[in-house]
Amino acid sequence: MRRRTVIVASVVAAVTGLAAFPRDAAAKRKKRLPPPSIHSVKTPLGLQGRSGAGGNVVIIFTASDVAGRLAEVEVQFGLDRNQDGIVTEDEYRRATEDRLDPRSTRADQSPQLFPTGTADGTVNAFVWKSLADLPGSRVMTLEYALTQEGRLIRDPDNPGSFLFATGPSGTWVFSGVKLRVRTAPPGRVRHAKRYFGEFQYTDSFNLDNLLEPSMTIDSAVSGKSVLVGWTAYSRDSEDLNGNGVLDVADGEDVNANGILDGDRMGVAFDHHHLAPGEDPSAMTDAQLAALKWFPCTRVAGAGDTVSLDARPGVPVPTTGDLAGVASAPPGVGRRWTFAWDAFDDAGGATDGFILRATPFCEHRVRGATVYSRIVVQPGP
Repeated sequence: MRRRTVIVASVVAAVTGLAAFPRDAAAKRKKRLPPPSIHSVKTPLGLQGRSGAGGNVVIIFTASDVAGRLAEVEVQFGLDRNQDGIVTEDEYRRATEDRLDPRSTRADQSPQLFPTGTADGTVNAFVWKSLADLPGSRVMTLEYALTQEGRLIRDPDNPGSFLFATGPSGTWVFSGVKLRVRTAPPGRVRHAKRYFGEFQYTDSFNLDNLLEPSMTIDSAVSGKSVLVGWTAYSRDSEDLNGNGVLDVADGEDVNANGILDGDRMGVAFDHHHLAPGEDPSAMTDAQLAALKWFPCTRVAGAGDTVSLDARPGVPVPTTGDLAGVASAPPGVGRRWTFAWDAFDDAGGATDGFILRATPFCEHRVRGATVYSRIVVQPGP
């Protein structure tokens, strides 16, 4: 009896082992496929953002997979947040996607993933909604140095060139914005690192989501000091009624920081001595631009300041002669007065002069030059 029991047990064990063998072998033969990967990502060309190609930034990348599976991607944007001159790994944040942009190559059908290729990969486009992540921001790779009236500064060592801006210590502080892309798992397994691909990076590029300031020259009263009335406009200003006060109830605190963000401005005024026969009322802006222009000197302590300390890395002052002036949106604006030391600048001449002006804002964005056709005569 004992012998029979032993034989039966041996047969059962053998059968069980044979049944398990194929499953174990199949499991060993079945290798886990690597995740899809990003071959390359292209750096966006030219100026991106509202002042350039648009707030939606198209990111071109090539994705591949050994099995040709559809892939999810994760895109992050990086800024030099501590202004040390480089964009480090901890300075990246998740990029907001605009899936409704027709340039996106996500599949129209659920689960709306990106196609891949098995060899050279498939070219795709991810659309970054930069206005959601960086509203009111200007992130550049290089900027020109400006005077306190917003004028470009000529490079004494390179005639015809202008100096670039630097930080307070004299070091370059502009790193632009960078993007990085990697494949990611769809669904709820994002915590598992093995399902992510390796990041591929763009080079730094320029992004400007600010809008140019603008102005008008409204009046000019002749005299030894010519008093010029002008209006400052900014589409980025929260001062919707132009009264200089934060009216939260009227929706002026757009970014909810408790501060009236008015986009402070400075302006460069120039003058032109009219030659006999020159009639500014009959000239186009292009013809006026071709004339000889010279900087206007402000009468010290008179009128409103036109200077603005907008050096990179330095907080813009809010009081004093280097604080600039506040602006308001188009259709409202803030009105100011510039006192031109006309008699001294004109060398005692009392012939006719005309003026032009170029505004710039605290973010070093220069607006379009405006021309006045009002003829003024400096008086003694």
